[in-house]
Amino acid sequence: RKTPQKSFSSQEKPPNKTIMSFRSSLKLSNRLAPTSIRSPSRPQIIKSLNPTKYTRTYATKTKGPIEWYSNMLESHPLPTKALTSGTIAMLGDVNCQYLQSTSSTPFDLPRTLRFTFLGCFLIAPVTHNWYNILLNLIPGTGVKSIIKRVVLDQAVFAPCFIPAFFVSVKLLEGKKLNDSINDLKNVFVDMYTTNLVLWVPASSVNFAFVPQRFMVLFGNVVGLVWNTYVSFKSN
Repeated sequence: RKTPQKSFSSQEKPPNKTIMSFRSSLKLSNRLAPTSIRSPSRPQIIKSLNPTKYTRTYATKTKGPIEWYSNMLESHPLPTKALTSGTIAMLGDVNCQYLQSTSSTPFDLPRTLRFTFLGCFLIAPVTHNWYNILLNLIPGTGVKSIIKRVVLDQAVFAPCFIPAFFVSVKLLEGKKLNDSINDLKNVFVDMYTTNLVLWVPASSVNFAFVPQRFMVLFGNVVGLVWNTYVSFKSN
């Protein structure tokens, strides 16, 4: 049976058979071609050439140590402060041993490790939680708020934390609790007086100008001097 031919009006022109054949072959090749080699559409090309992606990646790779440390304080506050406190406590004891060293005095590594351990697991968590309590208890940035925090810090926290740290050092050395307390009685007045001289101005600066997340870091920097002194008094 013959296929009926399409009739055209006098104004229409019959399509060119060559053009129709080219169009059909182009559609067929596009369907059979893998998607990986097909030409991307214009929006995909523009998206792939978007410079924002490269700018953002470059900025991430080139951010400075302060920004990196700040991000770590936000994402992992307590572990970051623990590592920082442990490092500062270690440096404080190393500095003290260097100042006390003689030609016949060997370096005491276990002593340094004890200070590092207490810096990570005593100083960092205690000061982290204490600053949170203190700022929630006495909010604000005025002079009165700062004075109240400093007074509370030195009248309540320091008299409790100094004995706790000192006795912990002695217990890790292998001494008995009673002997550690007796050693504390001999040095507590001197240690608390030195604490007031050092930490009253340092705490004033800390509470007045330092953001909350950097307070432990600032305390650790000042603590380098303090830990050197405590290492000296405890040994």
